[in-house]
Amino acid sequence: MKNLDFYIIILIVVALELIATDAQFTCFRKYRERKGKTFCKGPLKNRKKFSSPEKCCAKKGKGFAVSMVKAGGRNKYQCTSCSVLKKTTPAPTVAPTPAITTVDGNWGNWMGWSQCSADCGGGTRTRTRRCNYPPPSHGGKDCPGPGVKEEPCNEDPCSVDGHWGQWSQFSLCSATCGSGTMMRSRKCDDPPAQYGGSECKGMPYQEKRCKNRNCPLHGGWSLWGPWSECSVTCDTGMVTRTRTCDSPRPLFGGRKCDGSATDTRECTANKQCPVHGGWTSWTTQGRCNAPRCETGTAIRSRSCTNPRPRNGGRPCVGRSYSREGCVNDENCPKTGEWCNWNEWSQCTATCTGLNSMQVRQRSCQCPGPQSGGSDCDGNKYEARECVNVQPCNPYGAFIGQRRVEEESYSASVNSTEDVTSSKNDAEIVTT
Repeated sequence: MKNLDFYIIILIVVALELIATDAQFTCFRKYRERKGKTFCKGPLKNRKKFSSPEKCCAKKGKGFAVSMVKAGGRNKYQCTSCSVLKKTTPAPTVAPTPAITTVDGNWGNWMGWSQCSADCGGGTRTRTRRCNYPPPSHGGKDCPGPGVKEEPCNEDPCSVDGHWGQWSQFSLCSATCGSGTMMRSRKCDDPPAQYGGSECKGMPYQEKRCKNRNCPLHGGWSLWGPWSECSVTCDTGMVTRTRTCDSPRPLFGGRKCDGSATDTRECTANKQCPVHGGWTSWTTQGRCNAPRCETGTAIRSRSCTNPRPRNGGRPCVGRSYSREGCVNDENCPKTGEWCNWNEWSQCTATCTGLNSMQVRQRSCQCPGPQSGGSDCDGNKYEARECVNVQPCNPYGAFIGQRRVEEESYSASVNSTEDVTSSKNDAEIVTT
């Protein structure tokens, strides 16, 4: 009887719980127990809800739950096994009417855990139980203890995806002239990636082109052009070739090309050039063909040997000799010719005045008289007042008298010279 009463109480408790919850039950096809944990898998097709656990378990269900709470894995849910309902035995056909007694409340099984309030970083989950196995009746006591239990869950830190910080300033241009690059950087630290979070997407560096003043561009020679034709059609000449300073042209203060723009070398024609004849210089005149001291003719000559005509060159044009007028002055009297004046003598006094003068002379020997020719015409001596000497009398007294004396002195000197010259000529003739 005691066992029968126990099973009746369980049935009543289950019935009361179902009535109290008035829930729609999810039915699962599989119930598993592994490593001390229980869970269900595979909700029935279309996740159809049942109004009671009996209807679920009467079909293909192996477990049931009021709500679908995951049990920590893929397709794993917290549930109650259908075997709980099958432990009861059917009531006897005729059951005695139990006496009405005081029934204290008793907790039903804990329901499944609710979903964690946070996916990471620490949350909480709860589960509940009802004081309906059985509920207190006829003055019975309520169930002792709380009907709700709470525990922490998902305490692992949340993953943090990295985000880029601010860009730095661009660097200086990499080139001091011409084109270069500028760079700036950023760090994945706002915040950095943590706890399995994804790294920042994109590049930590950025570059852009920059340009300062134009760089000096030094000139460069082009390739040599073709050689020109030979400068001559015969013998040896020159050929030239040129190049230009345009590869590149000097720009922006660049240096010009070093070296010459022209290149030359010798070339030889296929034949020798004709050489035209050229006269030599005239020879000196030969002996004058005339009587003594009379006019006549003299002959001078030249030859066509400077150069000789060859290789078909033209001969010299003109005569190879020439007759020139001449005078046969052999043993003819010749008048003498003055030589150049000598330098002036020193002044005869320390100041200009009476008896102060300078004298110079020349000789009749350039050439001298020959074969009875006459002497040179003119004076051999010349006198003058001293120059660059202070005057003796600043008022010019006795200047006239001095000039008279100078003239008389010059006349006496010249007359003396004439006498001397006559004597010398007489001596030459006698000789």
